[in-house]
Amino acid sequence: MTLCLRSEVVELLQKLSHELRTKGTFTILKETLKKEEDQFREMEEIFCREKESREKINALMADIEKSKKDGILLVERSKEMIANLKDQVQELKARSIMEGKYVARCSAVELDETEYQCQAREQQLAEEIKQVAVMRDQESRVASETQSFLRDRVGELNELSKYWQERSKKQVEELRHKLEVLRTSKSKDLVRLRELTNQYQEYEAVVLADRIAAEKARQQQEQEELEQQAIMKIQNWWRCILVRHNLGLSKKRGKKKKGAKRNTKK
Repeated sequence: MTLCLRSEVVELLQKLSHELRTKGTFTILKETLKKEEDQFREMEEIFCREKESREKINALMADIEKSKKDGILLVERSKEMIANLKDQVQELKARSIMEGKYVARCSAVELDETEYQCQAREQQLAEEIKQVAVMRDQESRVASETQSFLRDRVGELNELSKYWQERSKKQVEELRHKLEVLRTSKSKDLVRLRELTNQYQEYEAVVLADRIAAEKARQQQEQEELEQQAIMKIQNWWRCILVRHNLGLSKKRGKKKKGAKRNTKK
């Protein structure tokens, strides 16, 4: 692990630790992993395309080498054939001379006929030599045209490889731009979400305060009702005690006697 990679890992761990302490999430780790996966996929696609281009170039170079070898082999065979034909011509010439001498000894007619046959054979061999030379020229021209075509094809493949490399770079830049836009939009959405969360918390606090006040009022009312009921029960109980012990009647009788005495005194 290099020093730069180690510092990036340490920085990522610090950010992740801060996010876990503050928010309790690990979004930055997911984003980093997704970014690394995207970069790995892009590099893998680029390597695959380069590998395919290299394989095509190697195949074309192998075809070129094979064509060169075939052309060289054809030229060598043509040279061998020409040398063989020349040897045959020389052999026929020598044989013709020997036969001519023999025919000269035998008869002049046979000599003329033999010379005619030799000339015809020489002409035929000359035609064959010309045909072989023409075929050799054609094969050489085809080999040169094939080499030129393969060179042009290799150039086209190189240009195509450069084009795809540039295109992949542009696509990477576009994807990076889209990622930045998404990050900006996400940050704005997070800010809006926080504002709405704060507003909801304020509303919830107000509603909770209202509920608490209403609950206190209800409890106060229940307490007052209970106290009123208790007072009434105490009053009823006290009245019952007074009735049982005739405390109320004795007081009234005492008051009546005092009133009668006052009247007699008058």
